[in-house]
Amino acid sequence: MLPHLSEYHRPTALTTALRLLARPTPRTVPLAGGTWLVGRRDPSIQAVVDLSGLELAFIKKGARQVRLGAMTTLQTLVEDPLVYELAGGLLAEAAQRSAAPAIRNVATLGGTLVVGEATSEVLLALLVLGAQVAIRSPIRREVGLPAFLADRPAHLPSHALISEVCLPNPSAGTAAALAEVRRTPADRPIVNAAALVVRRGATCRAA
Repeated sequence: MLPHLSEYHRPTALTTALRLLARPTPRTVPLAGGTWLVGRRDPSIQAVVDLSGLELAFIKKGARQVRLGAMTTLQTLVEDPLVYELAGGLLAEAAQRSAAPAIRNVATLGGTLVVGEATSEVLLALLVLGAQVAIRSPIRREVGLPAFLADRPAHLPSHALISEVCLPNPSAGTAAALAEVRRTPADRPIVNAAALVVRRGATCRAA
């Protein structure tokens, strides 16, 4: 719990959410799935902006890219047919390995990016898939995931929000795999790795 929480907001417009986050006081933070934020028990947080009313939970395929809304849960990534077919199901498998079902049902893609856990299977899969992070502040801009992870505070100041993650549509013949080492199945990975290849017949065009 957040011991000094005094305000709760659930806006339905992104502009309203950004305006609330931009206030100098009280200290206001976004609330997505809450699996990380609530467990921190940060006494400096006085207000939260619940993002569940912003319609940021979506998976859409366009001509050039797949767009994943920031409020999409990890369990949705596991179950969605489009994600399951993407690059041999790499992202779906990574999401399934990332946590138990009870956590996956509430933890979000955007929250996973903000926390930025070094051993995150989801982040690893997104890196391999060439993800771009869309940020609103309120101007929309995109930044490559490697740059975002290298300096999250610079790319995501307190008045900004991740709105979606964009993945380029994989080429025909794309395949990927994920591997990891754990002490026990219940532990977080000690090390994990992923690879992606693009084949044309028996020839590897890219890796």
